[in-house]
Amino acid sequence: MQPEQNIANATSTDDVLTDEDYETIDKDTDHFFEETFPEIWAELRQDIKDSSKREVAEVMYKLGISMHMKYMADSFKKAQDSFEKNPEEFKTNMEEFSKQIEQG
Repeated sequence: MQPEQNIANATSTDDVLTDEDYETIDKDTDHFFEETFPEIWAELRQDIKDSSKREVAEVMYKLGISMHMKYMADSFKKAQDSFEKNPEEFKTNMEEFSKQIEQG
């Protein structure tokens, strides 16, 4: 099973994720999980054997937060770079994006 597309390749702020995009992300997530989890589990199984369920959950939750914060920092950096290259285009894109969010 191959991922359908790579949403991370969006090229401008005009690219607004659709329901289909979210479905694709879910499918890609499932694919990535199926391909990587068995190997990761084999390696981590012994490491977490003596940990409580709460300790494992805390580590996983912290990892999720860390990944999200890194993604947000990367997104902010890309937006900042876009603004520095062309402030007017950036402003127009942000206004369009805001309108699309307001419309739902």
